Amino acid sequence: AHACPHCSGPLALERQPVTFTLEAIANRPASLWRYAEALPACDEPISLGETVTPLVPFKIGGSQLLAKCEFNCPTGSYKDRGAALLMSHLVQRGITTVVEDSSGNAGAAMAAYAARAGIDITIFCPASAAAGKLVQIQTYGATLRRIDGPRPRATEALLDHVQATGATYASHLWHPLFVEGVTALAFEIAARLDWGPP
Repeated sequence: AHACPHCSGPLALERQPVTFTLEAIANRPASLWRYAEALPACDEPISLGETVTPLVPFKIGGSQLLAKCEFNCPTGSYKDRGAALLMSHLVQRGITTVVEDSSGNAGAAMAAYAARAGIDITIFCPASAAAGKLVQIQTYGATLRRIDGPRPRATEALLDHVQATGATYASHLWHPLFVEGVTALAFEIAARLDWGPP
């Protein structure tokens, strides 16, 4: 199941409070996995060389802002973080085939990390999604199912497929491990700001 049977919301992980020392992480490579203690444990991380992305200051009007340059991630999206963690755990559990629904960036990230993990993935996308994203998904070796109609129709088609086949739904919207991977960027931001708030 991909949703809570009681409230129909996303599943959540039960976690202990995150603890790591600055000394422990200081000499680790600048990557998502630098903060391993803050992530659900996995035996062998699946990686495409995702790195700590820079914070670039800029002004809009009179406001000073910081842009987190996630286009430096392997597939060009912050969603690589979630895909890396989720695929790492799927491999650890012996999952070899999954399905996902996306309108672009998440599908590309999941396709790339599934390829690295040796997991076969089928991605349900709206036929109207950006052509470049659909090509990117296929380039990574995913099976692409183009679904006519608005974005929710792709999810409906995927859920029908899961119901009929029992396929494993590796959802970037619903799976708590994907969400945990994405939230790791908060540690990068805090570290860049000397562990203070933005």
